[in-house]
Amino acid sequence: MRSEGLCQRKIPITPSGIEPATFRFVAQHLNHCTTAVPLNTRKSKALAIGKWAAPATTLKIDFQDHINVLGVTFKSTITQSIKDSWAGVICSVRAQAKTAYARKLYLAQRLQYVQLCHLAKLWYVAQTFPLPNNYARHLTTICTWFIWKGATFRVPITTLQRPKKEGGWNMPSIEFKCKTILCNRIQMIGSRDVSVPMELMRKWDLTSKLRNPPNIYQVPSTLPYLR
Repeated sequence: MRSEGLCQRKIPITPSGIEPATFRFVAQHLNHCTTAVPLNTRKSKALAIGKWAAPATTLKIDFQDHINVLGVTFKSTITQSIKDSWAGVICSVRAQAKTAYARKLYLAQRLQYVQLCHLAKLWYVAQTFPLPNNYARHLTTICTWFIWKGATFRVPITTLQRPKKEGGWNMPSIEFKCKTILCNRIQMIGSRDVSVPMELMRKWDLTSKLRNPPNIYQVPSTLPYLR
């Protein structure tokens, strides 16, 4: 499939939306790239981004107020997309924690279950949207509630995040690992020769090599443990 022309073509914008000629170009390009499986407009969805109104298109694709793509919810604004995507993840993690709450598991088994089942739902969405701080605290509360089963005596979460040689359980920090995954994803996209982040990095003169690790003397030494 050759999509270079579609990706690099500048889309003309009018006050009411996209020009009809652009939709015709998209339709022709998609039909050219997918000769074996033509575009099914009945199963396709369109989303008006930002303040755009939903214009009538020649592709006859209905506009939606939101679109779900592989578990990630997209809405007209980034803020709404972040809230809805992470809200769905929290509901899923909470439901799974309630289902497995009555299982007879030791502490080590519960910690392993949290990492393999509960937290596994986070890492995919974390590559797309940043995790808000209040949602990170909510997810941490759900995990600690499952680990300690409502017990009065609890070990602080920062202790569980330490390495085993320091008396911890190598439990990752939800907030910092999500930030790390997102930064790594942005770095991978920016490393491509033809991409919007790479063009911005060239424009801002940020492509020169830095010493590794950069700003080593400015990183706080009391950060939570990152696995």
